Amino acid sequence: TTPFSFVASTNCFLYEKAVPKFVDIDPETFNLDANKIEAAISRKTKAIVGVDIFGYPAEWQQILAIAQKRHLAVIEDAAEALGARYKGKKLGGLGHPTVFAFYPNKQMTTAEGGALVTNDQRQYKLIKGLLNQGRGPNMNWLKHLYLGYNYRLTEIQAALGRSQLNKLDNFLLKRNQAAGWYRERLGRVPGVNLLKADDKNHQRSWFVYVIRLDKNIDRDKVMKKLLVAGIPTKAYLPSIHLQPYMKQFGFKPGDFPVSETVSASTLALPFYTQMNQSTVDFVCQKLNKILQSN
Repeated sequence: TTPFSFVASTNCFLYEKAVPKFVDIDPETFNLDANKIEAAISRKTKAIVGVDIFGYPAEWQQILAIAQKRHLAVIEDAAEALGARYKGKKLGGLGHPTVFAFYPNKQMTTAEGGALVTNDQRQYKLIKGLLNQGRGPNMNWLKHLYLGYNYRLTEIQAALGRSQLNKLDNFLLKRNQAAGWYRERLGRVPGVNLLKADDKNHQRSWFVYVIRLDKNIDRDKVMKKLLVAGIPTKAYLPSIHLQPYMKQFGFKPGDFPVSETVSASTLALPFYTQMNQSTVDFVCQKLNKILQSN
């Protein structure tokens, strides 16, 4: 899996008492570098967990081909990519289990929680039982076939989610528009590098608006100045292998240099569905002024 993601992408390994094996990322897409996967596979490898970081689809054709060749399971973490398309197909419909997240900062929300989609009936029945304390397919209230969890979505959350789902296309359009405003205003700003643009095989679903600052720019200093101007930002995302709780596996700085370089230079700007053009203007003007003063 990738070291450049939210920690949940790796925690799923630890919950299963498995050891995560990271593969460095592509310097343009920030996704798992598919060209480096095979070299990392060993006889102990069981699965590939790919992440569509910042809503940009990973190289699924290549990943799936490797998985088929090496007899590995594939799980897609599309938590940040609801509505994104790979080669014309929406993520979640590529033939492998896919996870979406509905936290409040996502493209749509159920306040908390998420969804797993699959076209495999066996997986579906197992997952449906696991999320409901291990109950069997007939959902007999006191008959538990295996160890399960309380991962149920409440009816109130489900109702909110269905309402949000009906508006999702409009939400995605608005977020795409806000991202376009940012791109227009920051595309030629010295020191600012934008995320990879869409192409015929990859259509991003805008989850966050992240830029990369040139390595000679002190990102933390820029963040502090933006905060003084009333603009909160985030250093997004830290590399997972350098998180304190990952020390048990012996990872160290320099293990995944591309991920670490990206982590040290990315900056998430304010971004949300109802964002208007004047707010984007304000953020970009302040950022430009701060960068010019450096």
